Amino acid sequence: MRADVGDEHWVLEGRSLSWAVSVQAHAPLSDAHLLPVPLVGQRRAVPGAIEHLTGHLRIEVSRHGRQVWAGQSGLAGLEHGGLDRAAAFAASKK
Repeated sequence: MRADVGDEHWVLEGRSLSWAVSVQAHAPLSDAHLLPVPLVGQRRAVPGAIEHLTGHLRIEVSRHGRQVWAGQSGLAGLEHGGLDRAAAFAASKK
């Protein structure tokens, strides 16, 4: 398994002896929405998820090196989580 995630891209790849799966996605950070997450113990919500609702996603599945399925979507929901990251994103929008 290999993962490479940045502010505007997600790349996930996994392999077994027979199968391989590749997931590639991208979305501009400027189009992201900032969603709240609950802090239940404190009875409040804070910015905690940077959500893309129209990201581009492509998936490829191969068996023994031959592609058996591929698909893509221009309506992929892609997310960056983390309170620190979301707080920095919120501050940059001010």
